[in-house]
Amino acid sequence: MDSVTLYTDGACSGNPGVGGWACLILYKDEKIICKGYNPSTTNNQMELIAFIEGIEFVLRRYPNIKNIMVFTDSQYLSKGINEWIHKWVENDWQNSDGKEIKNLDLWRKIYDFLKKLNIKCNWTKGHNNDEYNNLVDKEARSMIEIS
Repeated sequence: MDSVTLYTDGACSGNPGVGGWACLILYKDEKIICKGYNPSTTNNQMELIAFIEGIEFVLRRYPNIKNIMVFTDSQYLSKGINEWIHKWVENDWQNSDGKEIKNLDLWRKIYDFLKKLNIKCNWTKGHNNDEYNNLVDKEARSMIEIS
């Protein structure tokens, strides 16, 4: 079964502040980088947007792909996908304090992807020896500098 590997990262100068995001799509012999920025955002929003933009790119370019292996250094994203999101849905998108979760619009998009695709989200330590994680980190930060 074909699968795509996706590396994602977000960065922010100030929190909130100018943010950048980047993702790397690996499929067969292709390596594609997507990136962007937002003039007023948070680091967590950039992490989520990097994931969303990466998945949307995969769906446009490889419409038959259903298996996506994601690597992120964001515990917010990885724990959100692997541990929290199903509890949030059961609790009508509220956290354990009974308050609406932050970044609800982005998490709803992510949940829609999780319902349709087989996504495995893996956490990797940031600023370590992972070549591709370091690459998306550099690209996300570069978007802050040019914005």
